[in-house]
Amino acid sequence: MNTTHSTPPAIPMTFNPASLLTVCALLLVVGTYSAVAQGGSNYSTIGFGDMRSSYGAVYQGLGNVSTSTPNPYAINLNNPALWTEVKTTRLQSGYAFNQSIVSQRGSTVGNNNGKLDGASVIFALDTSAGISACMGVIPSSSINYIFTRGTTIPLPGGGSLNAQSVYAGSGGLISGFLGGAWAISDRLSFGAEAIVNFGVISDSISTSISSVSSDTAVTSNVDHLNNFAMRFGVQSRLSDDWTLGAAIGLNSKMEISSDISYRTTSNGRDSYDSVRTIQSSSLMPMSIALGTSYHSGKFLFVADGEYQNCSGVTYRLGDYGAWTNALRVGVGVSRLGTYSAGTAYWDKVNFNAGLGHQSLSYTFDGNQISENYLSVGAQMPFGGAAMIDLALSVGRRGTTQSTNISETFFRFNFGISVGEVWFIPFKRD
Repeated sequence: MNTTHSTPPAIPMTFNPASLLTVCALLLVVGTYSAVAQGGSNYSTIGFGDMRSSYGAVYQGLGNVSTSTPNPYAINLNNPALWTEVKTTRLQSGYAFNQSIVSQRGSTVGNNNGKLDGASVIFALDTSAGISACMGVIPSSSINYIFTRGTTIPLPGGGSLNAQSVYAGSGGLISGFLGGAWAISDRLSFGAEAIVNFGVISDSISTSISSVSSDTAVTSNVDHLNNFAMRFGVQSRLSDDWTLGAAIGLNSKMEISSDISYRTTSNGRDSYDSVRTIQSSSLMPMSIALGTSYHSGKFLFVADGEYQNCSGVTYRLGDYGAWTNALRVGVGVSRLGTYSAGTAYWDKVNFNAGLGHQSLSYTFDGNQISENYLSVGAQMPFGGAAMIDLALSVGRRGTTQSTNISETFFRFNFGISVGEVWFIPFKRD
């Protein structure tokens, strides 16, 4: 088997295992909160917002391909069977920045937002038996939009008034997960994870009369969401260089508690007219992913696809949106680094590139919304088994037909992971 991607000896870090656990605990808490943001995709007015298709800059740089992409320095959250590839106890976190250029009916506006990308830790409990455990907290969807729409209100006695409504939304889903993986043999690995999804999604509409001193009417909806999910994965090495992988995600119903309020604002003071709470639920998508990778010399070629069945999902459709089944396909290539003695630094770096297409899980104004994207990235070693991961994706979403919105997006992902050998394998009889 080609060994250009072998694991180098772990160099002791500047902190001990106790400090690694402390850092992990802090990042698991801090990583769930968003940074100050200006705005994001207007399509996040629909459903659960922008759903994540992969996690970590390594996979972002490969066109979001991760179902069968082995990497000993990255925690794979799409297929838990790949946790057996990691041979050190490893902490991973990162930061994601998104820039969108939104066009509709001849007008263009730029939105951007950034946030910590969660944190996860994997424990290589027994590398001889191929047993690993993993846990973490990650953002799984994002809602971040603000836009203005003008309307005309006719008056009973003739004439009209111009009104302006500001639509704003924020929040999203957060996923906490815990699972394990086992290399049943040299050729077959299996993994499973339990996931708790929770979060708060807020939407508001503020309407005021232009050029008239009047109160501002505000309608707000704050949803508190939670559900339980499971994800199962399998990886099979058909040969030393060819790997197949599959994963399936199953969800319970999403339980939703909605606080709805109607109020007016005058001179900076709120006057609440009514507040009510509604309990509801919605089915959640079921997903299945298939992927393959092929190792040839210094290159790793990867491809995968993921299908989401959204039948029965009813949550947060909006005036123009509707749920539909989703499909993502992508391909990528990685030039693998080598860790032979005396190798120049840049020969140790993994360089990644990929492209992909997504038919998203909703329609807008009767049209299926899709996106196409290109990505590049790098995985840069420092301090032994530690890595800095970088990725940049550029793409386009939506159409300009009818009332649809066209978005050009730039997504930058930065990640860092550190590893230490905690569990020393021993001989077995």
